[in-house]
Amino acid sequence: MKVLLTGGSGFLAAHCLESLLQHGHDVVFTVRSPEKGDKILKANSYPPSERLSYTIVEDITNHDAFSAAVQSIPPFDAVIHTASPFHYKIQDAKKDVIDPAVLGTTSLLTAVHSHAPSVKRVVITSSFSANYNIHKHPDVYNETHWNPVTLEEATKDPVQAYRASKTFAERSAWDFVDREKPNFTITTMNPPLILGPLIKGIHSMESVNTSNAQLLELVQGKWRNTLPRTFAPYWVDVRDVALAHTKALECPDAAQKRFLLTAGSMCNADIARIVRDHVPKRGEQESKFSHTCPTMTPTTQIAAYVENPGPEATLVIHQDCPVAEPGVGEVLVKLEVAGLCHSDINRVYGPLPLINKIVGHEGVGRIVQLGPGVNGDLFLKRVGVGWLARACMSCAACRVDYTSCPNQNNLGRDLPGTLQQYVAISADFVHLVPDALPAEIIAPLLCAGITMYSAIRKANLKKNDWLLLPGAGGGLGHLGIQIAKQDGYRVIAVVERVQQITDGAGAQAVICTSGAIAAYKQAADCVQNVGTIVCIGVNPNNLPISPLDMVRRGLRLVGSAVGSHDQMQDLMKLACAGKVKPIIEVLDFDQVNSAAQRLEKGAISGRLILRLPEK
Repeated sequence: MKVLLTGGSGFLAAHCLESLLQHGHDVVFTVRSPEKGDKILKANSYPPSERLSYTIVEDITNHDAFSAAVQSIPPFDAVIHTASPFHYKIQDAKKDVIDPAVLGTTSLLTAVHSHAPSVKRVVITSSFSANYNIHKHPDVYNETHWNPVTLEEATKDPVQAYRASKTFAERSAWDFVDREKPNFTITTMNPPLILGPLIKGIHSMESVNTSNAQLLELVQGKWRNTLPRTFAPYWVDVRDVALAHTKALECPDAAQKRFLLTAGSMCNADIARIVRDHVPKRGEQESKFSHTCPTMTPTTQIAAYVENPGPEATLVIHQDCPVAEPGVGEVLVKLEVAGLCHSDINRVYGPLPLINKIVGHEGVGRIVQLGPGVNGDLFLKRVGVGWLARACMSCAACRVDYTSCPNQNNLGRDLPGTLQQYVAISADFVHLVPDALPAEIIAPLLCAGITMYSAIRKANLKKNDWLLLPGAGGGLGHLGIQIAKQDGYRVIAVVERVQQITDGAGAQAVICTSGAIAAYKQAADCVQNVGTIVCIGVNPNNLPISPLDMVRRGLRLVGSAVGSHDQMQDLMKLACAGKVKPIIEVLDFDQVNSAAQRLEKGAISGRLILRLPEK
């Protein structure tokens, strides 16, 4: 196949050239001057001259810039168009980057249509910038997504100008094909930040491409005191992008398609750590870096505030609440959903005290910003956040069970909770959650699920032991039944049947999910001697279980709140396997007040989940 490669002196084009030659194709590349062309020929001296040559295109914005370049003997079979400006030294967005990108694309397509009827495929290097939506991020980007950037927005800053140039250029290509119905098909490649080795033919650090320019700044010591902002949170290896361009020429099924290319997420802290680990002298200052990985997070958000706490309380949605800035060791999570729990209701309507206006302690989302000192690998990870937001990890309690830390902080109690779009929390207390599970299923497991999982572990049961779960049909109980079943325990859900089922001995353990005095009296009556009562429900009054009973009957009374990271991961595995599934009701966030009222009246079966608005 004979291929015309535009922008032959560029970073990506150099790798495309190498890939094309390795796959047996003949290449003519475009450059602006003979000097650049000769350097590339010299650097690629192994192929014979009939397989590799260049042609001059001085200004791609001229309407007939490619008219001569597309004509060849023998004729071209395909074209790869990489020529497009990529830099942030922009004075006039339209003149400096938008016109060269758009006119360069349309002039090439026009020339191929008019003068190269033998060409059957044109592969165009677009960018993930043409998909990226800074206003409303979807959960998963795909080929149907387009950047809604406007020309007015493009004039505001260089990054937006570049994104606009790639968006407008790619749209112009698809519009051309729809309008002109040419003899060729097109394929667009939409990579994010392209990184990788400099190929032969680049002879000075001054000629380093924009993608790798920040690495040069690091080498020059410009990252010594602080990390620059991470504008592109995704990346791809240049060699993979080059190979994808070659395959797009060769594969018939690639016609008329957009391809998103990515190797995953990254931030500048990751680069700094690599330098620290592999080039110690350059990385010795890395420990001083701020380790921030900011993305395009807004400064304000939507949140529900508790107003007039007490029996007449209301949850009022506010549109302009501040977004927290993650502190040292913290992350900022953009939430997809938030759950409402009875303990939240007890803070809204009483009797529990309300310390801050945003309640909620069940949330699922993605980490969109890292505070100083946080591992860059967490960036954009899907996580769950729950009741335990921080523990000191140094006290006597933490050395045994950090979930009982006396110095802990809790979401929805002393820290703003999950009834908001963004929540800041210690990176050590987020739970990695599987992408395979819907957020609505995960959220209840972060509170009710893990609470029951941990409580059952503390019941100290053996296989086939009897476990009494009063309120088994409630938000906690129905999950407890499923978890206990996986452990081989026998569950009693009806208190009145305990003595009959156990031949008068009582259950080996009772998990008391209610804080009512009557519930604890019931638990004492139903547990067997040398049995265990696990306390989950909170009652501020004295328990109706006397020390005399505990001594005489050998009872164990164990408190339990939430569970550990390891227990959470075990619970997620059960959920992924379909062995634990909460009963849920899902509502939009604007129904938060009526949802709270229903929960307070006991009119909810299972767990209540609220969808947070994306924007």
